[in-house]
Amino acid sequence: MSHDGNTMAEFNALLQKADKSLVDFHATWCGPCVRIAPIVHDKAKEHGINLIKVDVDKNTEAAQKYGVQAMPTFCVVDRFGQLIFSKCGGSEAVVMECISKCKWNDWTSVIKSNTDMDLYIKTVHLRTFWE
Repeated sequence: MSHDGNTMAEFNALLQKADKSLVDFHATWCGPCVRIAPIVHDKAKEHGINLIKVDVDKNTEAAQKYGVQAMPTFCVVDRFGQLIFSKCGGSEAVVMECISKCKWNDWTSVIKSNTDMDLYIKTVHLRTFWE
């Protein structure tokens, strides 16, 4: 299912629809974004991924929050707004890599360093404590 997150309120509400979402940061004037858009939509639908499309010109706050500097950028984000994975590029391979990260249940395999692991563990413990 594809949704537009053109404001932060819409974006945050859409994150709540799934444990993990694929966020497509794009622009209407971006050629690679326009070319990859139908592929992203079809692949997300095929794999049952919550797809949030963010036009960087309409929702600059989300683009800044996730450090988007080029388009298209695809991010895997959890329901709390925590960035799990990010990759820039307009190829089907990039889209499929992000979809595979979206489907993983074991996030320790995504974490690359001990510092990241410590941060991940602290975040999980804090979330568990506050829930």
